[in-house]
Amino acid sequence: NNIVTRCKGIGISLQTSLSNMNSFVVGNTIDANEGHGVEVATLAALARLVFANNIVSNQTVAAKKGLRIATGTAALNDKLKLLVDFNDFYNNTADRENISAGTYDLALDPGYVDAANGNFYVGANLKAKGFPEGNANRNIGANKSATRNYLDIGASQRGEPAAGSLLHNSSGNRASFY
Repeated sequence: NNIVTRCKGIGISLQTSLSNMNSFVVGNTIDANEGHGVEVATLAALARLVFANNIVSNQTVAAKKGLRIATGTAALNDKLKLLVDFNDFYNNTADRENISAGTYDLALDPGYVDAANGNFYVGANLKAKGFPEGNANRNIGANKSATRNYLDIGASQRGEPAAGSLLHNSSGNRASFY
């Protein structure tokens, strides 16, 4: 769980993926970066990507997207992706490029407590709206119900501090995952 905010470029950049390993971008808050919030540069990276329980908000620089798949088309990428769902996209110039919204993706105001001062705890809108707790491999499709426990979306869970770190870099560096 990380908070990636106010980077001078792309917030998170996935360049490639090892052929036998998945990339997990799960439980992050990605807010107000000057580049795309998240960019997936290759189809190989997309095919091995688990992108869930993230907030992607306030990517408002012209022509920048919340989540950008740099190659392919939405029709192709929707078939190729491993899991891109249970995320919240809010107040971006455009939420996605070359990929469709997931079944459980949201577009709700996260209600940050005080983003300007680094407090990215979310309001009630995103509590228990994320991925189901427990075994991530079980079938969730038609079984989503109020009787299951669901994670909060974003870096903070149920009022607890984010387990990761605040990645705020005004010098132009970005968080990159390879």
